[in-house]
Amino acid sequence: MTTTDATAELVDVSLHYSVHGDQGPWVTLVHGGMMGSAGWLDQARRLADRTRVLTFDLRGYGRSSKPRDGYTVTQFAADMLALWDALAIAESAVVGFSMGGFVAIETALRAPERVSALMLVGTADGLPAAAREGFLRRARELELTGTEAERAAHVDRVFSAGFRAAHPAFIRDYANAVADNDPRCLAATFRGLAAFDRRDAVSHIACPVLVVCGERDAAIPPEHSRALAERIAGSRLVTIAGAGHTVHAEQPETFAALVREVLTA
Repeated sequence: MTTTDATAELVDVSLHYSVHGDQGPWVTLVHGGMMGSAGWLDQARRLADRTRVLTFDLRGYGRSSKPRDGYTVTQFAADMLALWDALAIAESAVVGFSMGGFVAIETALRAPERVSALMLVGTADGLPAAAREGFLRRARELELTGTEAERAAHVDRVFSAGFRAAHPAFIRDYANAVADNDPRCLAATFRGLAAFDRRDAVSHIACPVLVVCGERDAAIPPEHSRALAERIAGSRLVTIAGAGHTVHAEQPETFAALVREVLTA
């Protein structure tokens, strides 16, 4: 497997990206709100034998730059499209996890001709008022106290109890990565997530769509995935038994098989 790591200099941001593999269709993996593209490394390795896999850090995450502004779902989608332009990617399937699912939905609505298929994982097309207020409260806490409190609560939300107990070293490393996030960027991102609502638009998505959720997802509960699948005609819903929010870490072989399904849809 060949891997390229580089940085794309866009209009107002530098995006770090990796390309895994050198043949087959493109698939872009979009990370969630607390872990950058490093969280996709295992999946990229599994998929790169027959696809070209693009992973990247959204603005404010990982090795991408951290500009003052632009932490909205709309801007994240625009950044991804600009990265595709820079890499001469005309069309790609998109796998969006959690917040990355918001970005995937927005991209499919903005540039439908460039999205060949969607896999929307542990995500939603909009949040109820209580969840929006939760993001705004967490943003305020990040600005006041940094990432420490968020780290402790987040691990419990995104992994099932069984996985946490069975993989303590993985959980420790994940928690440390969460703590490394820039609290200013994270707070701005949470405000952007609270404002996202495409429930009135997702019915216009026409490409093949697979909606995936963990049975024990405590971060974005499965009812959001069910509602999302109901609003997108022709989509299919898969619930992964026993898994929490971060299904690609808890059930990696099952997850990779589902991505391959999407690529042949």
